[in-house]
Amino acid sequence: MSWNYAELSKAAKAAGGPEALTELLVQSGRNQMTPWIAAFALIGTGVGIGITKAVEFLKAKKEASDQAVEVAKQELIQGIKDYDSEHGNNVTSGKEK
Repeated sequence: MSWNYAELSKAAKAAGGPEALTELLVQSGRNQMTPWIAAFALIGTGVGIGITKAVEFLKAKKEASDQAVEVAKQELIQGIKDYDSEHGNNVTSGKEK
């Protein structure tokens, strides 16, 4: 950024000196950044909460799935035991003789 010296000198005089102009420019930059910082902080918070909820949901879904698998295994084992008790313990190799 290149400033014309005469324009810069007039701006410094109007602001109350070079230090005041520098402070005014810095403060102006801060004021322009504040809404962006606030917006990104809110977005970051929202994303963090969203990720946390997603992880909790997936963990609960996995736990329910694991429980369903365990119940199915127990039912299958019980079904095999019931079949064996009704039909005797005649286990064949699958080949008819």
